[in-house]
Amino acid sequence: MYKIVNEEYKDFWTDSVLYKIGTVVNCPDFDENSALECGKGLHLSPTIDEAKQFNQSGHILKCLVDKKDVFVFEINPQYPNKVRCRKVFVKEEVF
Repeated sequence: MYKIVNEEYKDFWTDSVLYKIGTVVNCPDFDENSALECGKGLHLSPTIDEAKQFNQSGHILKCLVDKKDVFVFEINPQYPNKVRCRKVFVKEEVF
């Protein structure tokens, strides 16, 4: 999975979640049962091009995610190019 982060390696939405290479990032208030597609969680995309649809600038990170930590909003998703995750391992910077 891929995540685009800002120059400080933080998410663009809240500017508070640090994605440091070689670490596990957790979402303490993860909500897999939310009816909201953009609910509480770490949002990643399956490809680099799909991640770029959310932001064109920043660092592109490759993350590893366990299937049990992924929630896919399946009912008419507005953003089928992303998933919501409970936790991810930040493996490396791609770009």
